Amino acid sequence: MELKNILAGVAASAVLATGSAFANTIIVDDFDTAQSVEDASFGDGSETDGPVAANVNWNRTVEVEAFQNGPVPPGAGASVRIGNSVAAFSGDSNVGFLSTLTFAREAGTANFDLPGFNERFQVDVLSADGTATFTFGLEDVNGNISTTSQSIEAADLGVTEFLFSDLMPMVGGGVDITQIVGLFFEVEGDPEFDLTIDLIGVTDTAIPLPAGAPLLASALAGFAAFRRFRKN
Repeated sequence: MELKNILAGVAASAVLATGSAFANTIIVDDFDTAQSVEDASFGDGSETDGPVAANVNWNRTVEVEAFQNGPVPPGAGASVRIGNSVAAFSGDSNVGFLSTLTFAREAGTANFDLPGFNERFQVDVLSADGTATFTFGLEDVNGNISTTSQSIEAADLGVTEFLFSDLMPMVGGGVDITQIVGLFFEVEGDPEFDLTIDLIGVTDTAIPLPAGAPLLASALAGFAAFRRFRKN
């Protein structure tokens, strides 16, 4: 059974159980496509790899830049390693980092249409230590970019959500979420921060908030648990 169909079944089952409106979750990246990038230059800019095909109609580019916060051993730095259904971010001793996963629509595909303000971006966190800032951003066909951020700690495992209603303009005016051509997920990690995630998704729903939030989170979390069970 295809991953998208499995997730659709999870979401549909949750909706039917509550008798609520339609909900649909789109997996942007399940991290099955391998990619790796690391930086140990400290001050010479970031290292970039990609683009590669992340999922249907999305190309992924990975970028990481390491920052020195004290004495570091030779070869120390920061890295992002993707494959086997996970993305692992890591900074060595006294090394902080800024990493960005950028997703762009493939040429010739329709713009991403997410009308309304109940939508949210979801990240399933498997493990984390220390403190980091997550930032989610959208870019529309006119080059407008809007972002929203939140801090996470080691205890913040499971699905982290970013509501589209919290997006604030960063470049140009407010982003047109009916004409999306790209999105990005950014991790700014403190020294020695390690993070593993296994899904990035966007939910398009008409379920009212806050009542709909547990339903949507459980849909993505249930899908992630199924994937981990299947691989064991």
